[in-house]
Amino acid sequence: MNLKEQFIEFDSEIKLKYGNRKEFCKKFSLNYHDINNLFGRIIREEVRPRVDIVEMVSKPLGYNLTFVKTKD
Repeated sequence: MNLKEQFIEFDSEIKLKYGNRKEFCKKFSLNYHDINNLFGRIIREEVRPRVDIVEMVSKPLGYNLTFVKTKD
């Protein structure tokens, strides 16, 4: 599963559990504006975020992701 597909899955899970990204961010004290922009850019495949940013979103959802470094 690539990062775009993973974030689409995260987005669906956030909507099911919290209703929307704004409520998710409130619950976990995350900056809504930054997280919302991050989702948009990843889903449009315009950015590769830092691992710590991905973990900031994935850990509250119960995911423990492992990243493998590859050559582009």
